[in-house]
Amino acid sequence: MRLALLMILCALAWPVSAGPWPRDKGHVFLSTDQTIHRDETWNTGYIPTHNGLYAELGLGDGLTLGFDGAMGQYLDDWVALVFLRLSLPAGENGHRLAGEVGLGTRNRPLVGRERVLRAGASWGYGMQKPWHGAWVSLEGEFTLYPSSDEHLLKLDGTLGVKPGETTMLIAQLQSGATSQGSRYLRFEPSAVYRLSQFQYLVAGLSMDILEDDRIGLKMGSWFEF
Repeated sequence: MRLALLMILCALAWPVSAGPWPRDKGHVFLSTDQTIHRDETWNTGYIPTHNGLYAELGLGDGLTLGFDGAMGQYLDDWVALVFLRLSLPAGENGHRLAGEVGLGTRNRPLVGRERVLRAGASWGYGMQKPWHGAWVSLEGEFTLYPSSDEHLLKLDGTLGVKPGETTMLIAQLQSGATSQGSRYLRFEPSAVYRLSQFQYLVAGLSMDILEDDRIGLKMGSWFEF
């Protein structure tokens, strides 16, 4: 139970982390994804351990409104929140900074619902080379659950490159710790292929470095309008 809860909490915002870049006014980004792992309890093959839904809407003036939701292996194991991000104008050297706040609810099996408060900050830098461009970003988050006095600290680093006009290769290192003493460290490489003007196909791996090299398969779709 404790491991499953940690997995769903740290799985929020999988879409390679939006970083500090704002969404253009009126533009929409939507992502759905699923992660599957081997069923180590019943040894019945692979089971979904994470299902995610993520959305962003550009409001203009550096503001982005978003929704971040995730569900675990069971229907009563989920987290959902809305957030608002403010991206500062790019500096002369191209570096970007942003901050965000979020409010939502999580539901835990046999426990029930409670409020979620989240605050975060991010840094990013985009490059025109190599190939068709690259970027690097760092994101930190503090999530608080007031009724249970629990919290989660996260720090993610992302490196992405575009070998071609329709492909992206992304490597992300995710780390975090809870107030209950649980920790995680994951490496998540993924590949993104542009199917059309609006849709992207995403496939990757989720490697839990601190959990005996536990490996999961991640699949998803991105939509931009």
